[in-house]
Amino acid sequence: MGCWHGTCAVSNLPIFSGEPIRLMLLGISPLTDERYEESPNWVTGFCYASDRAFPVTPFMSGRYDDYGGIELDPPGPAVTACLEEIGLSPADSDNWVSILRGNAKDKPAPIFRFFGRDHLIGMMMIREDVFQHMLAEVHYETSWGDRPIITHKHLRALADAAFTECAALREEGRRAKESGDEEEREEFHFRERMMRYNTEESLLRHWQNHPAQMHSGLTRLSAASDAFIFDSMDEETFRDFLYAIADIMRFDNALTAVRKHYGVQSGAGSQSENLRAAASLARFIVKRAEELEHRYDEDDEDGDGDEGTSSA
Repeated sequence: MGCWHGTCAVSNLPIFSGEPIRLMLLGISPLTDERYEESPNWVTGFCYASDRAFPVTPFMSGRYDDYGGIELDPPGPAVTACLEEIGLSPADSDNWVSILRGNAKDKPAPIFRFFGRDHLIGMMMIREDVFQHMLAEVHYETSWGDRPIITHKHLRALADAAFTECAALREEGRRAKESGDEEEREEFHFRERMMRYNTEESLLRHWQNHPAQMHSGLTRLSAASDAFIFDSMDEETFRDFLYAIADIMRFDNALTAVRKHYGVQSGAGSQSENLRAAASLARFIVKRAEELEHRYDEDDEDGDGDEGTSSA
């Protein structure tokens, strides 16, 4: 059959052999749910980036090969933990990547259970240069000025602050355990609960998504902070986990800004580049966006538009 190029799930640009990519595994929301009758958009929604699929692993890095495969870099501890949670092994990545890419049609797609329902696992592949641009330059802004721009640097700083707080509390817990004082241990557990709440609030309040993804992030952050504080998770894994949450949140914000859903790329790829088609559409989008922005600014000057955006 020959070789073919991959496709970036965000830009739809081709991914050539040997080019760096980012990869994320997704939980595909079921098409039916008991909540459907009360709130159909929860399942079939068009509002949030994660209404149809949501992240179940942090981003992984690697390179695309020329026959639909992906050569993954050695995963960090957070990726390893999340893969094992859904029943996949980093050592077996060639096998499950092949299945998720559709190259092993005789093998069923992996399934994991979440919210009491079975979810298919999907795969989202993105060009590395597109991924970095999304993190650095694409921000979700509102026209009513109530949501400041949240940068990747800011989210990483929140992750560092959460790590410092948890590390200090872990030392306090060790002292309380060694002292054998019941009142001191109770005080420690109270502070642990309050600190964990503050940590979750500082990070997850920026995560604008439907309840399933918020619950997923909150549950994992709670479990990770508890494991670290009570000495069952090492420093490297916990810091890696906090950074992974921050990176996903920043990407999620950018994905919302360009009105895209989490999802697998359009098609497995192509044996031709199709760059002229991509460039033609991109030029048209830029032209129309500039025209619409100019028209919006004119309406705003006439007093018909909303207040401008804010940034921080």
